[in-house]
Amino acid sequence: MMPGAVSDFISYFDDTKDSVALVSFANDVTVDVPMTTGNFRQAVINATNSMVARGATWSDGALQQALVQENKLTLPAGVYKTVVFFTDGNANTLQETVTCNGGTEKTGTWNIGGSDNSSWIGFLVPNTNPSTISFPNCAEGGDPSDTSCCHNGTFYSHVAGKQMPLNWTNIAGTAAPYGDALYRAIADADAMRAQGITVYSIGLASAPASVNQAFLCQIANAPCSPAYDPTKPVGDMVLAQTASGLAQAFQTVATEIRLRLTQ
Repeated sequence: MMPGAVSDFISYFDDTKDSVALVSFANDVTVDVPMTTGNFRQAVINATNSMVARGATWSDGALQQALVQENKLTLPAGVYKTVVFFTDGNANTLQETVTCNGGTEKTGTWNIGGSDNSSWIGFLVPNTNPSTISFPNCAEGGDPSDTSCCHNGTFYSHVAGKQMPLNWTNIAGTAAPYGDALYRAIADADAMRAQGITVYSIGLASAPASVNQAFLCQIANAPCSPAYDPTKPVGDMVLAQTASGLAQAFQTVATEIRLRLTQ
């Protein structure tokens, strides 16, 4: 589904002058194609064809790395820079130092979360490409009957600005002001806009509830965003529910980018 859409998308850009990078994400983040000027098209197609959908949704990590790739280029003033964020799930994972106060799960830096299901959180071993799940079924706050859990665990919450209990609501909650996974991803997109980068978002939803549309609108600073700010770079949020719809979504975004490139 996605390879064909991306192949069409990448064909819209100049394979001699434009610069492109490709970052994929699930439990962890991978730079599939580092920022490349010219001769990037086939590399992007090959990388996309080899992708396998799996795991969690570490949106924050992907957007952080997208900004790293954007900043690898030193470009003259006025050059149009953009990020296209594509997801088929809700942001549910973050990387943080976790403090455990009991249980056998160790205090340390983990990719934590990993589920849209509020009945559990996972401890994902970071930087193993893809990361592996150390303990996927730990109930909120640590099940006291299971010694594998991180009992009474806490992590530093960017939402609250302090240590907070390690549970699904604080990590991946979708109710305002969101859990940290969504909150941090929006902050990443805001940081891009502060550098003049326009962000677009594409959501693949077999049902409308399978992606958080309000979140994607905020990522793009699209007019549908509850925090829309027309004084900052304005992107677009496009939703697809089928393979043909996904191709059309990528084509819509490509057309908008090409229009801005020629203005």
